[in-house]
Amino acid sequence: MLRAAKYFYGTSMKRFACLLIIIIAAVPVFAMADGQRLVPAGHWVYDSLWKISLELGEVNLANSAPLSRAEISLFLEALNTAALSKAGLAEKERIEKYLGKTALSYQAFPFTIGIEPSIHLEAYYKPNGDIPWLYGFNEKKHLVDLPVLVSLDNYISIESNFFLANNYWTTLENDNFGNIPIGPMDTDIHFPDYAYFSFGIPIGGVFSLSGQLGKGSVSIGRTELGSIIFDKNFYHDAYATLSLHSPGFNLTAYTVQIEVNRYLYLHKIDLNFKKIQVSVLEGSLINAPIELRFLNPLMVFHNYAPWRSYGDYSDDHNGPNKVRVASYFAASIDYNPWKYFRIYAMTAFNQMQIPFEKIHFGNAAASLPDSYSIQAGAEFAFPLDEAYLHGGFEGVFTRPWMYIDVEKDCSFYSKRLDLIKNTSQEIRTWLGFPFGPDAIAATAYLGYEKGGDWGAKCSYSVLIQGEMSGDKGFEVLEEPGFYPDEPEKAHWNTPHGTAQYTHTFRLKGFYAPLACLELSSQLAYSYIINYDNKKNKTASGVELALSATIKLP
Repeated sequence: MLRAAKYFYGTSMKRFACLLIIIIAAVPVFAMADGQRLVPAGHWVYDSLWKISLELGEVNLANSAPLSRAEISLFLEALNTAALSKAGLAEKERIEKYLGKTALSYQAFPFTIGIEPSIHLEAYYKPNGDIPWLYGFNEKKHLVDLPVLVSLDNYISIESNFFLANNYWTTLENDNFGNIPIGPMDTDIHFPDYAYFSFGIPIGGVFSLSGQLGKGSVSIGRTELGSIIFDKNFYHDAYATLSLHSPGFNLTAYTVQIEVNRYLYLHKIDLNFKKIQVSVLEGSLINAPIELRFLNPLMVFHNYAPWRSYGDYSDDHNGPNKVRVASYFAASIDYNPWKYFRIYAMTAFNQMQIPFEKIHFGNAAASLPDSYSIQAGAEFAFPLDEAYLHGGFEGVFTRPWMYIDVEKDCSFYSKRLDLIKNTSQEIRTWLGFPFGPDAIAATAYLGYEKGGDWGAKCSYSVLIQGEMSGDKGFEVLEEPGFYPDEPEKAHWNTPHGTAQYTHTFRLKGFYAPLACLELSSQLAYSYIINYDNKKNKTASGVELALSATIKLP
């Protein structure tokens, strides 16, 4: 096995290097029209667009990702940017420069083909091996990224990112001091990490009809601690979207394949009234092959009563309860009471008993948990000369049975295996809040940023986790008869059992001395009380991350 891994490592490294050299050597420079190229979740463009909106006393509909460059341009054009401050105009120009940025490409009529390579060098230090990384797998950068792009004018974009990086388990090791794969068991061979087909059709200069089919990060909701509705770190095999976009109204249908015969169907409506916007989402997780009826974005899924419609098919289910269906609902509101400021709130739940059910169905209804979560906060972005002072606070609350349903395969989580290291140990993620159910979290932060030139940010956060939060929640799913069947268990409070308290202080910043070079760092300190949910056990430690990114100017 080790010999095979070394062989694979050697050949894959050679192939990657050859691919990089051949493409760079063969590609002359042309302007690339790629309006349907996607802007990934967590990108600075979304932050910049929100800063401009808040300065104008508005909220915008860029609260989900990924969006195409054309969609972001549509939102930007709808803003009255003539009234912006010097900092706001600089941020607007920065966004426009990014949207118009071209890749190394050549014309193969009618298509344009290109690449956009970048190199990231990182170093890490964490002396205490008992506490987990804060700068973890999703934050640590690849050593090399090589996106390969194909576009058809501004109507179609295809992109696939090949990379060289440490694998999941290596990034979590305490003696992982950098992002250069040292040995054959360290390399991540799950490339590309994102790959998609995206199209868009403008309608009357105001609307656009767009669609995506791909693999990669998806997020719903603009938050600081991770979204309780659909977080960008939730792993899935594939997704498809179909959207009708305008500055005042969005309708989006999502189909997410979590794994074989586990499909999450969602549809979301966003209504924007300049200073306030409301979003409503409904979903169904079906442990069965894909179904046409759930692809209709105008239908109310709950009216299908899918939990009743599988009949004999559910009898073949391996789970103890013979259930293949779970429902999901979420809503959010964003409000700009005055310039520079935003107040927001979100809720999501996968099980909720209304008063009618509790009255008419007695103990049966009382034995089902109210599996809900709440997230709320406020942020401000105040212009100071050519920079922004940005800050805010946020809180999260999740019930012990949030994201957990009657069957394991109907619960809102994902699992996968690595092909190189710890190949039989599952890598698991929650659909929403990264720490899953049975948690309370809060954060306050303050930052100062001058465009893409330099910036600094400090934050404090506290995370309270019960005995069903994080990885322990995944362990609950492995227990026989884990779902509550009597009222007391169904109504456990958050936090359940002995609570773990984690206090974290972070200081991070970046500096870009050149258009092609960005330097960044993060220093953090954590203090944990009742570590691992064991009373009076404590742990603490610091960690440091240094990063340098070299990219095309």
